[in-house]
Amino acid sequence: MTLRPRLLRLHRWAGILLAGFLVLAGATGSFLAFHHEIDAWVAPELHRVPSSSERASLDAIAARIETRHPGLVVGYFVFTPNPEASIRAVMNTRAAAEAGRLDRDGAGQLEVFVDPHDGRLLGERRFGEIALTRAHLVPMVYRLHMSLLLGEAGQWITASIAALWLAMLFIGLLLALPRLALLGRAFSVKWRASRARVFFDLHRSTGVALGWLLAVIAFTGMYMNLPPDVTEPVVKAVSPFTERPKAVRAKGESRDGSWRIGWDEALARARQVEPEHPLAIFGRVESRGYYQLRFMPPGDIVDAGTRRVFVSGRDGTVLGRFNDLEGTAADLFRVWQFPLHSGQAFGMPGRVAICAAGLLPMLLAFTGLWLWRRRVNLRRATATMP
Repeated sequence: MTLRPRLLRLHRWAGILLAGFLVLAGATGSFLAFHHEIDAWVAPELHRVPSSSERASLDAIAARIETRHPGLVVGYFVFTPNPEASIRAVMNTRAAAEAGRLDRDGAGQLEVFVDPHDGRLLGERRFGEIALTRAHLVPMVYRLHMSLLLGEAGQWITASIAALWLAMLFIGLLLALPRLALLGRAFSVKWRASRARVFFDLHRSTGVALGWLLAVIAFTGMYMNLPPDVTEPVVKAVSPFTERPKAVRAKGESRDGSWRIGWDEALARARQVEPEHPLAIFGRVESRGYYQLRFMPPGDIVDAGTRRVFVSGRDGTVLGRFNDLEGTAADLFRVWQFPLHSGQAFGMPGRVAICAAGLLPMLLAFTGLWLWRRRVNLRRATATMP
């Protein structure tokens, strides 16, 4: 057997095995391209507040939430520029915070929604919890897309399948373009031909024309689902990452001794160096004892912000500033992963493109499985002929 038939068989069986997952990943990815808007629409009581010029104290908000949940502390706040939007407090366990660990990204993590104008608590939810409620719909789909609702083990599964998908896309491209002279044929669809020929042309032309986009989605999904201790050494072998400020909190130091500066004071200090750009994320780096504030300049590639300011939790000193888009090649490579995967890098057109791209696996799976089934039926019919 020559190489081409072997590649064809490998491509066919890999597609059959991955079809269900790719359809699920594509459908949920299309949904998540607009997850902020969908979440605000299905659970407006958590997201929408009356517009006002007043701003509540973050220290008071944090104290109110932590009093209500004695075993938790605020890990970080998430903001949006919309004056009619709530802010979200994502919680960390007190034990983990005291030990300098970050448990706030775990499955089922508590999120508390707050009116930023008067500090009123609007509601809360466990992120990623399996619950048939309006408030849990979007987080549940997010966890399903990222980890199949299986936590860390699910992330390894999705990363592995994304790697196989990348290989399958590459093999499909090799099969579709045997010779440069046939390049134009690979993009064409003979609509007046038989159904089998139309499905074959659709499968091939979609893969060739848009396979690059699917490859970007597969690669970024694989990268983000692998743990940093796997991906970062590989990237560092090519380019170093920019070092963040040194820790202010000494190893073994109590948390109370680390956070002498509150949220409001830290924000005021950061505003001295970033007075204009909207604040996106404001959190405590527990292990290092400083605040990290992420700001979003106009035209930013991600809604989490790419401009960072670090403020000491001990005395409010501005420890440093960093722009992800002005860092090393490794910094740029890392910061572009999510914006490319979500389409945020290119604004609304990019998100629409990602939403549409999520439907492509359905087309490829349907046409591929139909052609395979037809092939099986033809072989059976031939085998039964007298």
